[in-house]
Amino acid sequence: MAQELGYSVPANFFTNASPPRHTDSAMLLVASQGEAMGAHGIAMTAPSRTAKAQPMYNALLACGIVSSLLYVAMNVFLPMWWEGYSCASRVVSELSAIDAPTRPLWVPLGIVYGALATAFGWGVWTSARGNRALRVVGGLILVYGAIGLVPWPPMHQREVLAAGGGTLTDTLHIVWSMAAVLLMLLAMAFGAVAFGKRFRLYSIAAIVTLVAFGVLTGLESPGISANLPTPWIGVWERINIGVFLLWVVVLAIVLRRQLPRRAPSPHSRRGGQGVRSTMTLRVEGLVAPGFEEVRAEFERNFAERGEIGAAVAAYWRGEKVVDLWGGRRTPTGDAPWNEDTMVVAMSSTKGLAALTLAVANARGWLDYDSAVARYWPEFAQNGKAGITVRQLLGHEAGLVLLDEKLTIARMRDLDDVAHLLARQKPAWPPGTRHGYHTMSLGLYMQELIRHVDPARRTLGRFFHEEIAAPLHLDFYIGLPRDIRDDRLAKLKPLSRWRGLMALRNTPPAIVWKIIKPGSLLRRSFLGMNLDWKDRRSYE
Repeated sequence: MAQELGYSVPANFFTNASPPRHTDSAMLLVASQGEAMGAHGIAMTAPSRTAKAQPMYNALLACGIVSSLLYVAMNVFLPMWWEGYSCASRVVSELSAIDAPTRPLWVPLGIVYGALATAFGWGVWTSARGNRALRVVGGLILVYGAIGLVPWPPMHQREVLAAGGGTLTDTLHIVWSMAAVLLMLLAMAFGAVAFGKRFRLYSIAAIVTLVAFGVLTGLESPGISANLPTPWIGVWERINIGVFLLWVVVLAIVLRRQLPRRAPSPHSRRGGQGVRSTMTLRVEGLVAPGFEEVRAEFERNFAERGEIGAAVAAYWRGEKVVDLWGGRRTPTGDAPWNEDTMVVAMSSTKGLAALTLAVANARGWLDYDSAVARYWPEFAQNGKAGITVRQLLGHEAGLVLLDEKLTIARMRDLDDVAHLLARQKPAWPPGTRHGYHTMSLGLYMQELIRHVDPARRTLGRFFHEEIAAPLHLDFYIGLPRDIRDDRLAKLKPLSRWRGLMALRNTPPAIVWKIIKPGSLLRRSFLGMNLDWKDRRSYE
């Protein structure tokens, strides 16, 4: 049977995400494709808060474009009111200097610019929703704009500074300027994380450009207070400022373009059938009265979190109250996620695999507090004789590593795998520590069920015959070969960049163990040589 060949990855199962038709308890099942880049339009049955607030978001985001255009206009036209002012050799701050002829115009226009920037920051913040990096960008721009709402401490003109007439306001002006530049850099840095590859590369290039021309500006800046020639300082600084203004415009355009695609259709029809829109993605299915918030949250995965394709189903007291699916089943292309689409669920399978041992325990085939070696004598090698079934299932056995690489071909030889597992030496004295058995636990559970089951069935076959089939579950530990490829969702692996950025929410001690060569945690992920894009890895 296909299942007998399919346990090369015992810690995985496929499901079509539709729960059993007969159950007396609450059940929630979710299937998703994982990381997605970008946002996609979808046809949904009810307008969400994002759709209702879309005009406001559009207006707030437009403030970013207007603010940049205003600042450019201020730099183009205001110097015309100051005879002798050179945009090439003088900095922008001199336009608002004490007694500068352009100060009376610059200050009120600067306040308007600050108000527009603040509004844009609020637009970014409120449209971010589940995107933490984008929310940080919005917060930084909010602070940046708020600084401009109050007139900056003014600097004196060069002649006054050279004569020793500088005051505290000149120092504060420098502090204000440094704070503004720091906020710019941080906003661009977090913006690089918030979106996909193209915007990330653009943001990185903008940051590099801003820093480079910032250095050039700094090299000439001492000439201002000494009233010495600074022939290019105005050029360097305006390139610097222009880079940020252009970045704001690009960010606003990106967010505004996404809003119409994110917004759901305001039309609906009972029974969960989405109304076809001009978008390529849709959410279908149904929710029972009182469970509308589940649908709203599911829709937000597409609208605000960049989901590719997913399904969710829930039963409450024997009644199906949620059954939704939508999006695409592949990261690229237009293949829809259908009602019967199946997706691999990775380590969630460990819980279902443990059910097979629970069944064996209920039938008196094994005792959780008995030694594993009682049922599998070969297991007693290398100090494992005292390990109990409970310790093994509780991740306390120290068997987190595999000293030999496992390939798909080798894992089809179940007896060979059993010998390898039996030879493995614990990484710590069993029962003294706890450590997640990342890739190994499913292998040990399979061998244990093979030894206690009178029919010597594999884990996947036992699960199918004793649990899945009686409950009408479309779950498989080991993908049957008769399942068509067009039913399978393909995962999009987390990119290295996104993976690194995800570490910012991980405790430092865990991060260190992940990157530290030779650490148990790092080595626990390296025991299998499998390709998750290859269907054979799941069979």
